Amino acid sequence: MTNLFSARCFKVIPLAAVILASVLSASSSVEARDIYKECNGGNDTAGIVEACSAVLRRGSLESTSNRKQAFFYRGYAYQRTNRLDESFADYRAALTIDPGYFAPKNNLAVGLANRGNEASRRKDYGQALTDFAEALRLKPNDVLSLNNLAAIHYKEGDFGRAIPLCTLAIQNDPKSITAYDICGRSFLGKGDLKNAVIALTKVQALEPGRKDDDESQSPQQALDQANRMLAEAAPTVVPSRAAVEPAVVAPVVVAPVVAAAERSSPGEIRVALVIGNSHYANVGALSNPRQDAALVADALKKSGFTSVTLLEDLGRDGFVSAIKTFQDQADKADWAAVYYAGHGVEVDGTNYLIPVDAKLKSDRDVPDETIPLDRVMSAIEGAHKLKLVVLDACRNNPFAPQMKLSGAHRSISRGLSRVEPVGATLVVYAAKEGTTAQDGDGADSPFAASFARRLEQPGVEINMALRFVRQDVLDQTGNQQEPFVYGSLPPTNFYFVPPK
Repeated sequence: MTNLFSARCFKVIPLAAVILASVLSASSSVEARDIYKECNGGNDTAGIVEACSAVLRRGSLESTSNRKQAFFYRGYAYQRTNRLDESFADYRAALTIDPGYFAPKNNLAVGLANRGNEASRRKDYGQALTDFAEALRLKPNDVLSLNNLAAIHYKEGDFGRAIPLCTLAIQNDPKSITAYDICGRSFLGKGDLKNAVIALTKVQALEPGRKDDDESQSPQQALDQANRMLAEAAPTVVPSRAAVEPAVVAPVVVAPVVAAAERSSPGEIRVALVIGNSHYANVGALSNPRQDAALVADALKKSGFTSVTLLEDLGRDGFVSAIKTFQDQADKADWAAVYYAGHGVEVDGTNYLIPVDAKLKSDRDVPDETIPLDRVMSAIEGAHKLKLVVLDACRNNPFAPQMKLSGAHRSISRGLSRVEPVGATLVVYAAKEGTTAQDGDGADSPFAASFARRLEQPGVEINMALRFVRQDVLDQTGNQQEPFVYGSLPPTNFYFVPPK
């Protein structure tokens, strides 16, 4: 596929056009004004680096606005000369000062995608996966990054991961030939012949005679193979070529973000599934879960998890698919962890996690439209050493006013009900059974902010780390919210980050 890993040009930002008056007025001295002018609008790359570095050396004497711009312009200068590690470090520093600063966020996403392309060409797929994953966090639904991630998984024969990614690329660009091509070949590899025919037919409709230099067969040959296999399997079934539309090509699953990290202990495998459901179709949106999930996923990666899969706004089909995929990973892992932020509900003592497409007009709809917590627990039971489920789902049930109760003795309580896990398993609630959690005043909930911070602390045994989280949240919420841990571990010390 010639354009799967095609070079991507940096977006050139005219530096002179973005000079801000506030920067130029920061100092009354001629020398200071010259430094700001050279940092913000100079044409000499070395001069920009030197001038911006001079601004940054002033530290707290400079305003936060001046410092964030100096980081950005120096980062841009580094990026122009392909000093990417230094460039990315400066962009991240600018975003630490101002997370909403668009320019470094966009440039960092583009730079990461370019570096991911180069890593893909070298077949360094671990680096490529990490770069594309971070690019998507900064610039969600970027079609190029989605297609490149899908192509990597396809080339590795991991069709189950490739299909959701190329599907999302199609959703964002219904004319993405590359996305249809990857999806078609992945469906063919997975044995889903009908969808393979649909996707590959779309490739031919968009670009007749398309050829891919790095594939053993053209899209037309792949389509012929899929049609032949489909006819042999069910001669009376003829797929309708007129039905080819983006929505047909697969259930919509938000693209998984898989990040590789150094393992915490030699030979130990730790895997995590992180889900943030914010945009509910039939009740109001939640402000925090997606940010909370991204924060926790990043902390898990930094703490040494072998792989972290981040998913957002899952409908029921996507939720089920994610659990099945993660179950296979957990069976081969030493640690398996699931973090979920979103809505949950307890009905007659059973806890359920609520996908974004749930309607829940009646209590009888709950088993059909939600995911039982027990199903999540069963997905991780194959892990060899530690099973961990963290639920930031103890919110008020927004479906309660519309939900009809079918029985006089049916109970729907606030929060979640108590669980009794067994076998080296911990279940952590953001708020103990029967109570609700707070979203807080910041970008992240009090629970998620504390949990992510404690994850990265070296030498703190997991039970103690969770006690710290409990106290952090109690302090932050004025004792209104108390996280709670259910279950127990064998007499062995478990560390997110081992002692140094």
